[in-house]
Amino acid sequence: MKIAVAAEQVSKVYRIRETYDGPPTRRLLMARFLFGETFKGVVTVREKKVVNNLNLSLAEGDVMALLGPNGAGKSTLLEMIATGLTPDEGRITVNGYDTVRQRDQAKLFITPIFPMFGAQNMWTARQNLEYAALLHNIPRPEMISRIDKILSVIGLAARADELVMRFSTGMRVRLILGMGLMIDAPIYLMDEPFIGIDPHMAIEIRSFLKEQIINRGRSVLLATNVLEDVEHLCNKAALICEGRLVTCGTLQQLKSNLHHNDTIRLEVTRLNGTSESLLDSLRQLTETRNVTLSAQNGLSHFQLLTSDSRGCLPGIIEIIQKGGGEIRHVQVMKPSLADVFLTYTGHHLM
Repeated sequence: MKIAVAAEQVSKVYRIRETYDGPPTRRLLMARFLFGETFKGVVTVREKKVVNNLNLSLAEGDVMALLGPNGAGKSTLLEMIATGLTPDEGRITVNGYDTVRQRDQAKLFITPIFPMFGAQNMWTARQNLEYAALLHNIPRPEMISRIDKILSVIGLAARADELVMRFSTGMRVRLILGMGLMIDAPIYLMDEPFIGIDPHMAIEIRSFLKEQIINRGRSVLLATNVLEDVEHLCNKAALICEGRLVTCGTLQQLKSNLHHNDTIRLEVTRLNGTSESLLDSLRQLTETRNVTLSAQNGLSHFQLLTSDSRGCLPGIIEIIQKGGGEIRHVQVMKPSLADVFLTYTGHHLM
């Protein structure tokens, strides 16, 4: 399969200025008078490797999530792929073109959707679409023919000539996606495009992306830390933490690697005897671990991890019934992407 984007041993270093308290000299007092009370006195510069020897490839037609907490390096990686930043080490290619030595050719294949550089509030929706077209040298006749069609597709035809400052958050997101559709190069780079929208609008936007971008075979790199976006839109995920690629694969592969992490929850009433003896019996099952019990409103809630939920569930039910318990509800949960990320990195996404 053809590779749309390839990053090979890519690193990016930022230089960060920091201040710390210095001796209360006359010079420091004068500096605080000029620069404000927050000026501490001594300025140091340290280097931080935001992207660290990262290897990643996106196949043509794939929709891959860059999954990681804030500060993981996702946005920096996307900006380097989009040719806005130059890697300090390594090499990035877009459809075979080097993003540094062949920058102009590489840019032709990229549709950047970065809300931080989004629509202009004091322009209309139509003017924003025109601006996106002009930035990417789309001929005027083609631009005119595209604009009305895209305004209809994103549901803003009736408000095309209204200032964006009057738009809701969801309308702004749709406009930014519309600006991407004006460009419509085969590789879409999206940096957390759903920030600030409500759950109902998120469903609508995801449906829009599937219909207008994904189902047309576009390649997509989606930076996010929202698992619901990943589950609904992506077929692959790359887990990034502290600038490093931790693991990468299809969603099913990543979850199946955690075969020992099935979670069973049971809601039980009418228990006889002590709960401790029941817990001991459950812990003696060879397939179970991390057995816990909590009580609420007269109900006992058991939770445990197992490598074989189907095989050990009959034994769990038998032990509880022998203890006089009546099982009101059973829930078996397979590993989530949050579990995958926590297992590989030791960190939570948020």
